[in-house]
Amino acid sequence: MYPEMKAIVARAAHEPHTRAVIATCGLRKVWEKVLTRNGLSHVKVIGGGRLEDGYVVTGTTKGNIVDELHRKKLRVHAFGDSPLDIEMLEKADQAHVVVGDTASRSKSMDAALKNAITKGLDAHQIVLSASESPRPDPTSLPRYKLNHASLDLLFKRLLYTQ
Repeated sequence: MYPEMKAIVARAAHEPHTRAVIATCGLRKVWEKVLTRNGLSHVKVIGGGRLEDGYVVTGTTKGNIVDELHRKKLRVHAFGDSPLDIEMLEKADQAHVVVGDTASRSKSMDAALKNAITKGLDAHQIVLSASESPRPDPTSLPRYKLNHASLDLLFKRLLYTQ
């Protein structure tokens, strides 16, 4: 788990006006182990990946989760790094494209992002390392720098926009 994302999830999980939820197309158990290892075992994980789980989470499922949260009059900040996150990012009130190290990035995300931007995706990107290149290019999505001040501002906005 990237330290910057751990900071966001930890803060969201402890703010009285926010909740953190991990929606994954991968195995729920993997994320539960990652969260436990990072002291965040109280964070809810929506994930499947195996037929025994009774459901499989897809990109559409992630978009449906945002729809359901909106029906409950909740504001959604979505963070994603793969094409399976595009529908969720498009539907969120605020979309954050997470840009990690090049070696572990989704190879098809740049094309999916370009397509989503063409259709009107309003997002910004969080480039986690100064040595990494932004997605899909340096100018398509504004960069958002994660630091203590920007986290304070993010959570202050969440408080006043609910």
